[in-house]
Amino acid sequence: MSSDGKFFIGVIIVAILALGGFIFYSGGKKNDTANIDYTIGQKFGSDSAKIKIVEFGDFQCPACASAADAFEGLKKEKDVQISFRHFPLTNIHANAEISSYAAEAAANQNKFWEMYNLLYERQTVWSASQAPKDIFIGYAQELKLDVEKFKKDIDSDAVKKIVQRDYNAAIELGANSTPTFFINNKKITGALTVAQWQKELEEARAK
Repeated sequence: MSSDGKFFIGVIIVAILALGGFIFYSGGKKNDTANIDYTIGQKFGSDSAKIKIVEFGDFQCPACASAADAFEGLKKEKDVQISFRHFPLTNIHANAEISSYAAEAAANQNKFWEMYNLLYERQTVWSASQAPKDIFIGYAQELKLDVEKFKKDIDSDAVKKIVQRDYNAAIELGANSTPTFFINNKKITGALTVAQWQKELEEARAK
């Protein structure tokens, strides 16, 4: 091959690599914001709220548990709607998926947030258990749910599809850790304190 031919091929390779790098870089930048479907998930607050916050969380995640009080404290903000969607990291948390099923089964009886609180408050109780379902049934009894319905729902395909839908959405949105939050489409990773949430709310209100 002539030197001119080799040079031409080299130029093409460099151009392809440059284009690939641009696509990769652009894709990473897009992860800073995202278009969220706010019509689904377990919600608290008005659909007309100016500020909408979604948590993609894992009930077995210690960081999620530490973030739960500050996140749920946002309920008192009148211009904020919060919602929770499931992102069970089953590769590191063996009981994450079934805990999401328990939360959705409770949601079928309008007790999602009550189960949310129990799962995080007692995370150390059930996270290492070999029989977490039995523990969750106990929580259902404590919350005065219809236990037979809860038992049916926790194993139902409908509940499993909701959790899988949320998991798939998290992946598509570029989430790779928990908790991951989106506040009016702005992506935030990691647990936030009350003060940090107030700063985020101030910024969102100013827009």
